[in-house]
Amino acid sequence: MSHLDDTNDDSEHEFLRRVLRYQEKSITPEELTRLNEDLRDDPDRLTEFSEICETSRLIYDDAEGKAQNPSQHQSRPHQVLSRLGWGAYLGLAALLAIFLGLGVMLGVRDQGDQPWGDAVAKLEYTSADAVFSDSHQMPSEVGSLLGKGWVHLDRGTVRILFRSGASVELSGQTAFGIDSPMRSYLEYGRASVFAPDSARDFIVATEGVEIVDLGTRFEVEVDAESKQSTLTVTEGLVDLHLGSKGTPRRIQPLEAGFSAQVDAKGEIIAMRQAGTAREVTPKLLGHWKLDGSIDGVAGTATHLGASGSIDLSDHLEAFTQADSFTISAWVRNPADGTAILFSLSDGTLSNRLQIQLSRRFLVFGWQQGLHFDSVTSGLIDRWEPDRWYHVTVTSRDGLLWLYRDGEQIGSSSIGQKLGTPIPSFASLDTPTSAFLGKRNITSGERFKPQYFGGSIDDLQIYQDAISPEGIRFLYTNPGDIWSAESDNQ
Repeated sequence: MSHLDDTNDDSEHEFLRRVLRYQEKSITPEELTRLNEDLRDDPDRLTEFSEICETSRLIYDDAEGKAQNPSQHQSRPHQVLSRLGWGAYLGLAALLAIFLGLGVMLGVRDQGDQPWGDAVAKLEYTSADAVFSDSHQMPSEVGSLLGKGWVHLDRGTVRILFRSGASVELSGQTAFGIDSPMRSYLEYGRASVFAPDSARDFIVATEGVEIVDLGTRFEVEVDAESKQSTLTVTEGLVDLHLGSKGTPRRIQPLEAGFSAQVDAKGEIIAMRQAGTAREVTPKLLGHWKLDGSIDGVAGTATHLGASGSIDLSDHLEAFTQADSFTISAWVRNPADGTAILFSLSDGTLSNRLQIQLSRRFLVFGWQQGLHFDSVTSGLIDRWEPDRWYHVTVTSRDGLLWLYRDGEQIGSSSIGQKLGTPIPSFASLDTPTSAFLGKRNITSGERFKPQYFGGSIDDLQIYQDAISPEGIRFLYTNPGDIWSAESDNQ
C-alpha cells in the first residue's frame, strides 16, 4: 500500500499534491482555489509551502550548475540543508514521498509504450509533401523524440505529440517552439491543437496572447509580418491571457463556436460567433441631448448630482425587443465607488441589467436570480476630475464590447462565471423600469437605490451593434447620430 492510501494523512497528502501540481504548473483552478484556502487559513502550511518552493528552487539551481561545471558543486546539497534547516528538509521529504506515491500514475503517463527520457515531445506524423526549412535543427523522422527547440516547416503537415498528451498539428510555413510538456510558442504559421484531460492548461503562446486550454480543441494562426493571431475554438473552452511580453496580462474566456483576432499588443480587434455573420443596420431607439445648466460636449449637459436620475421607462417596449444593442453617452465626474450609468430591471435586485463605472473599470453586468455576474469589465487608468469621457457598450450575437473614447477596453463571449451567456435587453423577465443614472429598487427591498452622481451628455441607444468605426465616429462627432454612411467618413 502506498502512503497515498494512508487515510489518516489524506488531508496533508492532498495539500502536498496541490503544492506539487502548483510547481509543475499543472494545477487546476479548483485545486488552486483550495491551495489558496490552505495557505490563508493555516500558518503552518504557509510556512511549509514557502520552504518547499525555496528548497525546490535551490535544488533546481544546483542541478543546472552541476550540468555546467560538476567539479564546483559537489558539496552543494549540504549547503542547501544548512541554509534552510530541518523544517525545509522534512517538507522536501514529504514532497519526495508524494513523488513516490504518485510514481505509478505519473510513470504510466510519461513512459507509455516508449520511454520518453528527457524528451518533451515526439514527431508523430509527417505528410508526404512535408518539407522542413533549412533553419530546422530538430529530428525530422517520424517517431523521433524532441527536446526543447524550434520546428521550422516550409510546407505540408506535421503532428507533434507532447509528453503531457497534447497534440499539435502544424500546416504550411510555420515556426513553432517546443518549451515544455505543457507549453509551446507559435511565432508564425498555423497550428491545430487537441488537449485531453491530461494536458489541461496546455499553452500555445503567441506575440500578443497566451492561449490556455481548459479541455478543448482550437486552431490558431499567426501572421508572419504583423504577428496578429486569429484563433477559433471548435470544442470546449480556452482562456486568453492577453498582453504582449512584459505587460500585465488580462484574462478573456473564449468558448466553442467563437473566434477572435488579437494584435501583437494583446488587444482583441475582432470577436465573432460562427455562423452569425449578417448585415448590421442598427436602428436608433432614442437620442437624448440632455441639455441642461452646465457646459457639455454637444452644447449644454445635465448634472445629475448625488441622487438625480432620468426615467426612460416610457421606452421599455422598444428596449425589450432588442436582442442586440448599443448604448453611448458622454460622462463626467462619476461617483467615487460605484456609479450606475444605466439600468433596466423589474425593481428588484434579482432581475436586472446595468452599466456602471468604478474607479478603474467600466462594467456591464446583469442578474437573474441569486447571483450578479459582471459579464464584462474594461480596465481604465482612471476618471480624471472635470473631464468628459465617451463610453459605449455594444452587444450582438452573444458577444459584447466596451469602449472608452473610441477605443475598445474590454470584450467577452461569456460572463465571469463559466457558462453565463451575454444577456440583451430582451433577456430580462418582465422589466418594469429603465433609468439613466440610477439603479431602481422598489419599496420592500433592504438595499437603497444607487446613483451615477456626476454629469451626462448626449445619450444614444440603438437596436443592434454599431461597428468600431461607428463608435469612433460618435466619439469624434459629439451630438451627431450614427448612420451606415458614417463608417466611411
